[in-house]
Amino acid sequence: MNPNQATSFFKRLDWFTIIIYLLLVVSGWAMICAASYSYDTEHLVTPGSRPMMQLIWMGLSLILIFILLTVDVGWLESLTPIFYIVMLGLLFITIFVAPEIKGSRSWLVLGPLRLQPAEFAR
Repeated sequence: MNPNQATSFFKRLDWFTIIIYLLLVVSGWAMICAASYSYDTEHLVTPGSRPMMQLIWMGLSLILIFILLTVDVGWLESLTPIFYIVMLGLLFITIFVAPEIKGSRSWLVLGPLRLQPAEFAR
């Protein structure tokens, strides 16, 4: 990417929306910290704690957003049938594989990672 392309890329971005998004993400993380705070600041960065897991998801989403903003997403339209089939498969697998959590079988547990395929399917 040459300097002219980089400045063109940054001019195309809707900075107001990006700033609002970042403010919402940071305030959401602050609310999670407030709801799970145990008067011990080490708890906020302990691996496996809710605030730390949320930080990991925030970082992954920022990387994904950056990739989607820099790549031409026309190829995404050609992959939508594959994504649709994968999502249907995940939803079907969830019925049989997911453990019962509070009377519901809606979460796939993969080690420390918990996914709710219905959220991705939306």
